[in-house]
Amino acid sequence: MKLGASLTFDNARIGIDTNTIVEAARSVETIGYDGLWVYDCIGRNETIPDPLVLLGIIGATTDAISIGTGIIQLPLRNTAILAHQILTAHLVCGDRLRLGVGFGSTRVDFETVGYDFDQRKQYFLEQIPILKALLTTGKCGSIKLSPWPLRKNAPPLLLGTWGKHIKTAALKFDGWIASGFYRNNLELAKSLAKYRSVGGKNALVTNVAYDPKSGVTPVIDRLLNLKEIGFDEAIVFAPIDALCAIKEGVRND
Repeated sequence: MKLGASLTFDNARIGIDTNTIVEAARSVETIGYDGLWVYDCIGRNETIPDPLVLLGIIGATTDAISIGTGIIQLPLRNTAILAHQILTAHLVCGDRLRLGVGFGSTRVDFETVGYDFDQRKQYFLEQIPILKALLTTGKCGSIKLSPWPLRKNAPPLLLGTWGKHIKTAALKFDGWIASGFYRNNLELAKSLAKYRSVGGKNALVTNVAYDPKSGVTPVIDRLLNLKEIGFDEAIVFAPIDALCAIKEGVRND
C-alpha cells in the first residue's frame, strides 16, 4: 500500500507564506511519502489555502512525489474555469497530478460562495462529463479552451464519495477516494469489497487523522490494517514531525 500525506499547516503556531508551503511540501517528499494531497474548503474560520494555487506551488518545488486533490468540490466552481485551472496545474505537475473530485459535504462552503447545497449532486452529475471532455480535448460544445497544446494524457479523475455512488467510482472514474474521518476500518472494508465487486481498481482512503493526545501508534496500527484490508493508498492527516514517525513506524513493521 502506498502512503500519502495531506499538506497541513498549524495555524495556531505559524503563519502561512510561500516558504512555509514550499518547506512543508519538500519535507513530505524527503520523508519518503508517495503522494502529497491538498484539500478544498472555504469559509470555515481558518486559513486554508486554495488547493489549485497550492498545486502550482508544490508542483514547481517538488521533483517526483505524486500530487493530488482530496477532493475538489466541483459544485463550488464554474466548470470551464476549473478545467482551465487544472490544465494549468497539469502543465506544472505533469503526470504526477491526480484529481479527486466530489459533490461536497459541508454546507458552510456552499453558503460562503452563494451556491445551493441541496442541489450539489445534480450539478455535479451534469458538469462532470463537461469537465472530462475539457481535460481531454480542451473543448466541449461552445466551450473552447486549448490555450496551449494539451498533454498526451489527462490527469486521472478519482471520485470521492460514499454509499451508492461507490459503483459510479468503479465504473466511470479512474479510482475511488473514501474518507477515514467518519468511517471506521470495518465500514471501509465493507465498502471496499463493494467497490472491488463491480471492478473497481484504484482505491484510496484519506483523512487518516493523527491525534496528538494518542500519539502515532494508533495511526500506524490503523494504516497497517488498511493495508491488510486491501486499499491501494492511505493518506495521513498529521503535522510534519508526526508524519516522519508514522512513516518510520509503518516501514519498520
